[in-house]
Amino acid sequence: MILEKVCVENFRSLRNFETDFKKDLSLIVGRNNCGKTSILSIMNKFLNSNSSYFDWNDFNLKYQNKLFKELSSDEQQIEGLDGIIMTMYISYTEKDNYANLQKFMMDLNPENNIVVIEFNYNCKTDKVKELKDKLKDLKISTKNDENEFIRFMKKNHDKYFTLDIYACGYDLETQKKNSEKSSPLKISDVTNFINFKSIKANRDASNKSNDNSLSTLSSKFYKLKKDSESPNLDALENAINEADKALTKVYNKKIFHDIIESIKRFGGNQNETKVKITSTLQERELLRDNTTLLYEHEGKQLPENYNGLGYLNLISMIFEIEAIITDFMKNGSEKPADINLLFIEEPEAHTHPQLQYIFIKNIKNLIKDGVDKLKKSRKSLGIQTIISTHSSHIVSDSELDDILYFKRDDGEVSSKKFENLAKEYENDTKAFHFVKKYLNLSRSELFFADKAIFIEGDTERILLPSMMKKIDKESTDDNILPLLSQNISIIEVGAYAHIFKPLIDFFGIKTLIITDIDSADIKNIGDTKKNGDKYTKKTIIGCSPAEAKTSTNQSILALLRDKLPNKENEIFKTLTALKESDKIINDNIRIAYQVMENDYQANSFEDAFICTNYDYIFKNKENFNQNLKNICKINKTNKDYYGIAQNCIKKKSVFATEILYYDGQTDGETWKTPLYIKEGLEWLKNL
Repeated sequence: MILEKVCVENFRSLRNFETDFKKDLSLIVGRNNCGKTSILSIMNKFLNSNSSYFDWNDFNLKYQNKLFKELSSDEQQIEGLDGIIMTMYISYTEKDNYANLQKFMMDLNPENNIVVIEFNYNCKTDKVKELKDKLKDLKISTKNDENEFIRFMKKNHDKYFTLDIYACGYDLETQKKNSEKSSPLKISDVTNFINFKSIKANRDASNKSNDNSLSTLSSKFYKLKKDSESPNLDALENAINEADKALTKVYNKKIFHDIIESIKRFGGNQNETKVKITSTLQERELLRDNTTLLYEHEGKQLPENYNGLGYLNLISMIFEIEAIITDFMKNGSEKPADINLLFIEEPEAHTHPQLQYIFIKNIKNLIKDGVDKLKKSRKSLGIQTIISTHSSHIVSDSELDDILYFKRDDGEVSSKKFENLAKEYENDTKAFHFVKKYLNLSRSELFFADKAIFIEGDTERILLPSMMKKIDKESTDDNILPLLSQNISIIEVGAYAHIFKPLIDFFGIKTLIITDIDSADIKNIGDTKKNGDKYTKKTIIGCSPAEAKTSTNQSILALLRDKLPNKENEIFKTLTALKESDKIINDNIRIAYQVMENDYQANSFEDAFICTNYDYIFKNKENFNQNLKNICKINKTNKDYYGIAQNCIKKKSVFATEILYYDGQTDGETWKTPLYIKEGLEWLKNL
């Protein structure tokens, strides 16, 4: 059996939310505050009988407002109100055991292999009437401030809302639950069927001197092992028995010998005064109070609190995971639950990148080992693991098809399966393969970014942070967050930015693409014949902007295709005439390339920078001694910026480095950001 999907209504930011889960491992990623903790919280509240308490703040804000309007109005409410709802969709096969499943089966159609469980924290009809009357008595109505209603509900909502659990019908056509419901079920019906365990981000691991939290885990692990009737515990029990015999002998012959003899003297030969001190070691207490976790360093054994938080966190998780798997296994007289869910929240806490790689590499194997142990004991067990993370290192070493991307828009959360992105690339599988490989290797931080800047290469990468800083300094609006304070990922994509467009749309993040216009001319290279027809053979070669008819930049040509003329020799002219608004694609992508500045149309970053900062370059040309050549061409009269960029710059990345190095070193003089980049950064900043 597999938990296929969970739908949530009216819980925090999960107002109308659904997410699919993978058979083995689901990796939940996304920006801060996108619902990762919320999905763990609601599953824990509904699936653990001791955690079903809801706070008023758990209700979605829009739902709170809806309740206020409905309950405070003068209209008579005769029906109950659904509240916080979680719906679970579970698939099964004919090989599965139906003992626990049958209570949830609403359809005997052999084509329907889905059962649906609904958890509903709701206000029934009689309670609705009671609540409306109470609000009326308190003179709380839509005419009053909503805050009065909120204050009352914070203290009293649990008097009117109760938890109900139902099995629901399933519509094969819509793949949604229908209106058919069972009689209310018990929470035990669910917990016999589904076992949910979690390891939360605020787990107990520290390196304070008085903390031995890891050592105490041995007691917890032992209890679970003992309950599962593990044969490996015989050795421990035998050792304790032998220890009891040895300690009893020492107690009576050595430690307590004198006092035992004194007691005998007071009682003569009476049996009442013949005492004996016996060792009665208890396994669990022995482990809890007398077990110390040590680690070895340079041949010395050191206590757990001497270790770093990263390793303590890792060790703690391994103990917890092993204990949970043991709990999933149950003892010899109990059967494991049909569905076993393990939710691990933010395993990267306190952990450096290498340990994060190690964790995600081994988590599947750790769980697989637990499953294999069950197979040996002839118990069937499936474990679905759900991991939420902020770590790009964990993502980069994961299977991308395991990823569930959580995204928040206008206060509401949605979930997307990364594997669905393949549909957007179905006409270009090579591009999809490239994008997946690129993300895996180096750019997984995109999963956590609020905005992105795509650049061509080293030159922009070196200078862009300084350019962003300059934009921030020039800003006069304190209400707009500085660029350097925004969560922006800078991604080098070379000339392939257009290939990433479906990915950008998938993430739904605002993206600035900074690229070169790459001016080019169209040359006739002779006449030729094909199939009897004569035609002119052409070639496209790079040239100065003054001579350009088209562009060789594939990203520009692809992304702005709809705004370019059919006539190839008019493309460059059209590109230079486009307005800023024309360079925005689907409201979330803006492409920035060289524009007219100081009466000059640039071709690349280098000649655009030289044009914008020619006086600065001229004054400092002697300082740029590592990278400038033919510096005689840099004079007061030469305004051929394209020619200077072509003939005077040895290496573009070194040129960028020197620009950065000499910034402000001559009388505090600084350079300016080329206009096309400045306009693009300001667009991104103000979103």
